[in-house]
Amino acid sequence: MTYNPSRSYVLGLHHATVRHRLDDAWEVGVGGRSLVARQAVSCLLSPESGDLVLLSVADAGCHHILAVLERTAPEAPAHFNLPRDSVLHSQGRLTLAPEQELNCVTAKVGVHAAEAEANIGLVELTTRFLRIQAGRIATTVRQMDSTIGDLVQRLTRSQRFVQEDEECQCGNLRLVVEETAVLQSRETFIQAQEQVKVDGETVQLG
Repeated sequence: MTYNPSRSYVLGLHHATVRHRLDDAWEVGVGGRSLVARQAVSCLLSPESGDLVLLSVADAGCHHILAVLERTAPEAPAHFNLPRDSVLHSQGRLTLAPEQELNCVTAKVGVHAAEAEANIGLVELTTRFLRIQAGRIATTVRQMDSTIGDLVQRLTRSQRFVQEDEECQCGNLRLVVEETAVLQSRETFIQAQEQVKVDGETVQLG
């Protein structure tokens, strides 16, 4: 540390206490004096009032908070501020492992990966609009329950294989086939409470 006669403080590193924030700087107390210091780029943890910090006192008033040594409220949320666009890079694996909860709050989320795997016990999704584009989708579900207001599907070809029973309950059913409709079964039963109508240019029975 060096002493500058024109200044009332000693240049170098000091322990200081954060008093309060001043826009993009902080007022800190060191040795009974008050200085204005900025947060160093390498200090990602945002200081709070009452925190004990490592202060770099330089000439020309260029003082910087290098690190937060002790927090006055250890249980309070910690805020890490990254300058502008930031990239977290690892040559190996990168794991985020909070013991309680992981939240992501942002205007837009982008995920780019060659493969993705998720093992989740419960998923709740609330969205205004969902659009999925995929070359092929394969699903294996033991049980599915869907409640849909309106469903519109446009398919080129459709095949469905039901191993056991299939039941459809609806208010009205209208089936429109442009070319040929074929119904094959070992036994066929048609039951109506009032009327059964078969209309066609040629009707063949038996």
